[in-house]
Amino acid sequence: EMSNFVSRNAEWKSSSFKGCTFILPDVSRGNVGQLAVDLIISTLKLDCVGFIDDQAVLPAVGWEFDGRSEGRLCLNIEVFYSEAYRICVIQQRAPVVRSETAAFAKRLLSWAHSVGGSDILVLSTLPADLMEDARLGVVASSGPRRLAAVRVNAPPDTAKRLDELGWGGLS
Repeated sequence: EMSNFVSRNAEWKSSSFKGCTFILPDVSRGNVGQLAVDLIISTLKLDCVGFIDDQAVLPAVGWEFDGRSEGRLCLNIEVFYSEAYRICVIQQRAPVVRSETAAFAKRLLSWAHSVGGSDILVLSTLPADLMEDARLGVVASSGPRRLAAVRVNAPPDTAKRLDELGWGGLS
């Protein structure tokens, strides 16, 4: 089972995503990931090519004014694309139903894999106030950020390798 991509244009082909890096936000505290995705979309002047229809994402609809047009209706999880940069940017404006988080992630990954995506980059925050003091010391000594890039077709030992690099799962 995978998330359903719905194109805004009948002529759009999902094969255009082949080899693209997928960039998406983690809907989290402060909306930092979502704001970063908005900046990518506006800076690169990306066009919305469709949306993802998945029952796990709470419904949301609004009006977006991007400065290039009169504005447009926007939905809860939209897909933007750039052939020049070989990226597919997914803007998620609503959270996932808590009990569906893991299943949604699997469906989204399955979709990215099915259309030939190469990498997935999730933009998120690391709220220090929710971390244990011991973990906070590790983050403070290693700098204010962490990065872990995982390929869509990641080998089975990816988790082990991330642990070896000190990029294991975050609490």
